Amino acid sequence: MNRIIRKSSCSMHVGYSSGNFSNNMRGRNFAFGVVGGQACLTVDMSGNLRVQNKAGYEYLDARDFVQQHNKVQHIQIPDDVVKKFARNAQSNRIVKSAAPTDWLLELYFADESDFLYRVLNLAVDTVIFDVRFQGKFQRPSAREMEEFNSLF
Repeated sequence: MNRIIRKSSCSMHVGYSSGNFSNNMRGRNFAFGVVGGQACLTVDMSGNLRVQNKAGYEYLDARDFVQQHNKVQHIQIPDDVVKKFARNAQSNRIVKSAAPTDWLLELYFADESDFLYRVLNLAVDTVIFDVRFQGKFQRPSAREMEEFNSLF
C-alpha cells in the first residue's frame, strides 16, 4: 500500500539521452511504496494526457515521454517530496536499504502504461534522479481486480 507524500501537482524536469528535455510536465499524488523490498516513489503523470488543449506543450511532452520512455536519463523532482520520501524509506521496516541507489521510481500515465526506473544516482544539491528504465507494465483493470479478489 502506498503512502501519499504530496497530493498537489508540481512541475518536473525530464532529460533524455538524446539531449532533449522537458520542463512542461507536472506530477501529482507523489506516494511512497515498497516493491520487492525496495523503496519506490510513485508519481501520477496522467494529468498531462488529460488536458483540453491537445496542441499544448504539456500534452505534447507527455506523448513524447510515453514514446521515448526508455531514453530518459534524469528526472528532477521537488526537494520537499524527496526529503519526505527519504524519511519514509529510512523508517520503513520492509525496505532492505534506504540508500538512494536502491530506490525505484514509478511514473503512472493512466491508460498508456506505468514506467519503472531504477535510481542510479541522486544529485542532492539539485534533487535530480539519474535513472535507467527498468520495465513497462499495465495496471490491472477494475474487472481483473474483482476477478482476482473473488478467488480468495
